[in-house]
Amino acid sequence: MAQLTPQLVPCEPPRAPQLVLGHGAAARALAGRLLQLADTELAAMSCAAGEGWLVARGPSEHLPWVEGVVYLASFAEAPELYVPTWQRPNLPPHLVMRGLQRSQPGPLAWLRHAGEDVLIPLASLRRPGRRRLASLCVEPPE
Repeated sequence: MAQLTPQLVPCEPPRAPQLVLGHGAAARALAGRLLQLADTELAAMSCAAGEGWLVARGPSEHLPWVEGVVYLASFAEAPELYVPTWQRPNLPPHLVMRGLQRSQPGPLAWLRHAGEDVLIPLASLRRPGRRRLASLCVEPPE
């Protein structure tokens, strides 16, 4: 029996974004834009950062536009699987999520970055503090 490999394929129309993700300079710029949100808008967000990534989840209308970020959305049948808004898995999303959660429990972002599939755990999403966001705006020393 042939084994099917999950892949991201284009979809139309794009879904409404629920999450924004930046890496490197885009993550720093995203942190800066999140700092510009009003307190009530920032309180509606949850964020996580690590290894050069910054992820922010919240209402579509509060997700800031930043050059170089990726906007992701989940699926009704797989609410813990976030993929770019213009893509979908080539297999049923709930089956892909079930397979991914064997090695990575909890919600996940799945995207291609620098030509490679990347899985980013989202279980650590928390309400962002302004001090933490400000520290993410600074380029790390080499």
